[in-house]
Amino acid sequence: MTVREAIEVRKSVRTYKKEAVDSEIMARLREMCREPRQCLPGQQARIVVIERGLEGRVGTYGIISGAQCCLALVYRDVDGLSAVNAGMVMENIVLWLTQQSQGTCWLGGTFSRSNVTAAASPAPDERIAAIVVLGIAADRERLVARVMQKFAGSRRRRAFDDLFDIGDNRQWSPALELMRLAPSALNGQPWRAVAEGNAIHFFCTKPEGLGLLDTGIGLAHFAAGNDKPGKWETVGNAASIRPEWRYVISFLAE
Repeated sequence: MTVREAIEVRKSVRTYKKEAVDSEIMARLREMCREPRQCLPGQQARIVVIERGLEGRVGTYGIISGAQCCLALVYRDVDGLSAVNAGMVMENIVLWLTQQSQGTCWLGGTFSRSNVTAAASPAPDERIAAIVVLGIAADRERLVARVMQKFAGSRRRRAFDDLFDIGDNRQWSPALELMRLAPSALNGQPWRAVAEGNAIHFFCTKPEGLGLLDTGIGLAHFAAGNDKPGKWETVGNAASIRPEWRYVISFLAE
């Protein structure tokens, strides 16, 4: 399965078989999480593997059954890009797990932090942003999980042109379409993009709460679908392009 295929087929799984994840997958996962690849310069996010069963109400819209493992996303809040980078780092792991035929579910907001905090041991200047539950998806979701999924609107997506203003720069379309499919809290899709010359500027409509983290998840999808060489950079005047939104970062094609 390619990463593009993983983006297209992935969905939030809330009901799991009570079976351990394959030992080879777990070994590789621990290795990847030990020193995860940072996506934006100057940032530092880490992922803690917690091999413990999870049941019941684990997070906002997160009624979980049967999961045997979860990942805690921890980052040091250096600047406004810290949460964005953290979302990118974790979503890359999520897409890899999808390629390994593992079910996953992002949980943020009000998940129970006591056990997670004990396992992750965050430093005073670190925060636990979210957790990702993972495991072998059950053959059928429990009724309560299906109800919660419907309530959260997890399969609906905004139209392409509602999210992205790229004019005639259609070369960005494939990568942005993968971004459009990214998961977000309550499927809010807070990311926006505006193309300008060889640059594409990214914005967040809801920077409070999980908005910047969700934008990072979306940017991981964009990066997975982008085949143009270039670099991530903060462009000084980009914020004035859409002052009603929070400017995040730009990708400058070579």
